[in-house]
This record gives sequence, C-alpha cells and structure tokens, in this order.
Amino acid sequence: DHPMPLRLTPVIADMLARLRHVMPGPRRRLLALASIAGPAITRVMAAQPQTEAMVRTTTAPTVIRGGVRANVLPQRAEAMVNFRILPGDSVSSVLEHCRKVVRDKAIEFELIGMSSEPSRITGPGPGFELIAGLARAVVPGIAVTTGIVPGATDSRHYDDLAGTRCNFAPIVLDQRDLASIHGTDERLSRVNYARLIEFNRRLIEHFATVGAPSTAGAEA
Repeated sequence: DHPMPLRLTPVIADMLARLRHVMPGPRRRLLALASIAGPAITRVMAAQPQTEAMVRTTTAPTVIRGGVRANVLPQRAEAMVNFRILPGDSVSSVLEHCRKVVRDKAIEFELIGMSSEPSRITGPGPGFELIAGLARAVVPGIAVTTGIVPGATDSRHYDDLAGTRCNFAPIVLDQRDLASIHGTDERLSRVNYARLIEFNRRLIEHFATVGAPSTAGAEA
C-alpha cells in the first residue's frame, strides 16, 4: 500500500527516446514531452508489472511464516520481502522507507541473504552497438534500445573492469512467457532457444575474426 516513490532515471529516459518512433500515437506524443511529463510517464509505466521495476524500487513479500498450530496464537511471525532496487536508491534508503511506513517498534528489520547496491549504469558504447547489430540480424525488424535489468546479475562484478556492460538475451517473450518467469511452468520456446544459439554463434565468430571492442564488457 505504500511503495517506494516513482522516478524517471536517465537510462530509462534514453530507453523511451529510442523506442518513441515505434510507440502508438498517444504515447509517442507523451514521450515527446518527456522533459516535463516525467510524472505522467512513470505512472503509465507503473501500471504494468513488467515496466514498474524500471521506475521504482519494487516490493514483493515472498515468504511469510507465523504460528505452529491451528489453535495456538503465534508468538512470533516473520516475513521475507524482496526488493529490486532502482538505481539512485540504496539498501539503506529501502530500510529507511520500511521503518517509516511500518512505524512499529515491536517489528525488527534485518538484512538476510544477498543484499547489494544497484549496479553502476554505463553508457551504451561500442559493445552496445555490436550486440544491437547482432540482435537485428537474428530477429529482423526489432527496435533496439537501452534499459535496465531489474534483478541481480554478474554484471555488478564488472564495475571496474568494463566500460560497457550489456545484460542481454535475444529472445522474444509474449505475455504468457512473462507470467511464467520464476513461476509455474517456466520455460523457453524452441524458437527462442534457436535464437540464443544463433546469436551466441555470431557473437563468438565476431570476436574470433574482429576482436572485442576496446571499452566493452558483455554478459550474454
């Protein structure tokens, strides 16, 4: 009921600018006013789970425990809550938000498992252009854009090693595919599996013949 605030970050503003030409008329006109219509744009994106994580730190209670028997009141209850932290927020700002919302001294907050700050955002760079060209070859007619991955990947270990870090898989997901991610019957179609193989074949062949861009680091 009290989520983290909405915010249009520079990388998502760049993503929307690159996608504007393929958007329907009303959204194309709205994006033309992105410099002054940021709050309206973030509200539109927050209406869909697939894009909400691009404009706010998301909150998801994933494990809830309390009680041991049906006829005994619980002496203790706990909930595990997963946050996907938007660049610009931090672990400490998320904890501060939780304490401000709950306002109950009887409830304790504890970091468990992996707790890491958002990865540093890099510019597109030569690595991005390489991957964009290979993606267009594997899936002709697509629109290519920047963006963020709202989850922890290995790219956070490359902050000091790569000028550009690209988290990318050349697959096309429909609404049914998106709904199955980390859920029941999660799967990959044979067509997308073939795209992955073809993309990586082209990527390896490029490195073998041309070499890697001097400032790029890629995670495929």
